Amino acid sequence: MYTVEVMGNGRLDCVSNAIKQVTGKQYLLESYVEHALEEKSTSKAASYVSIVENGNTHWGVGIHRDIMTSSIRALVSAVNRMLAK
Repeated sequence: MYTVEVMGNGRLDCVSNAIKQVTGKQYLLESYVEHALEEKSTSKAASYVSIVENGNTHWGVGIHRDIMTSSIRALVSAVNRMLAK
């Protein structure tokens, strides 16, 4: 378990900066898109994130009822793909 202190221009940027600090990897959070999976207020959200490291683009997807959790899951998915290379 890690405890880190970071700054960012939003919650997802802060999580991204924390991941960079812990992994020692540098990447650009290139794109972020979200949408509801259904039309009702209890719908799950789907989030899509792309990150770029050394010219390689890695995509991640996250799904959850809470949009922030969905976004973090998408970012972690993209970072896991980057680290697997």
